[in-house]
Amino acid sequence: MRQNWTKNLIMVICGTADEDRRLLAESAATDSFPPVDVIISGACVTILADIAGALADDICVYINYDKLVIEGVKRPYYPPCYEMKFLCAERQYRAFKREIRLKAPILKDTIETSFCDGVLKISWMTE
Repeated sequence: MRQNWTKNLIMVICGTADEDRRLLAESAATDSFPPVDVIISGACVTILADIAGALADDICVYINYDKLVIEGVKRPYYPPCYEMKFLCAERQYRAFKREIRLKAPILKDTIETSFCDGVLKISWMTE
């Protein structure tokens, strides 16, 4: 089933921005999950995060000072049955928190988010 979900899920907690900062984002050392791509095209910054298997309601995105934070949980889903035996169990289920340091001020009115087919897309314009 294709999951289409688009809403503004960015909550601004605190904002600080140094005018000197250059365009670019770098990942913080808190967690390397979910894996992200950071794409810069002119004044537009886009982050693509691979969170396959997560539900939109289990993902929270917010700005905390100079960091964009993606956190949530991937919960296990098992079909209801009376008896279950794993032949192989490779999928990971866990809480996650990924921080991406923002290196340029964000125009908060330009933030757009979407979550479709397991990919979270966050984009915005910089000053």
